[in-house]
Amino acid sequence: MKNVFLDANILLEILFKRSKYDKVVDSLNSMQDANFYISALSVDIVMYFVESTYQSKDVAWQFLD
Repeated sequence: MKNVFLDANILLEILFKRSKYDKVVDSLNSMQDANFYISALSVDIVMYFVESTYQSKDVAWQFLD
């Protein structure tokens, strides 16, 4: 089983459906046996962008959970 660390850039690609969204999702879906981890710093960065763009914090917290 692989351990995969998801940094803030990957999380932001998914949450905001940025230009590389499809590539990121395909890559993550191909890792069927992986455990995904995020750091407190990545959560803080994502929440900063959520707040600065007036996105729903509830949706972001569900995504990060």
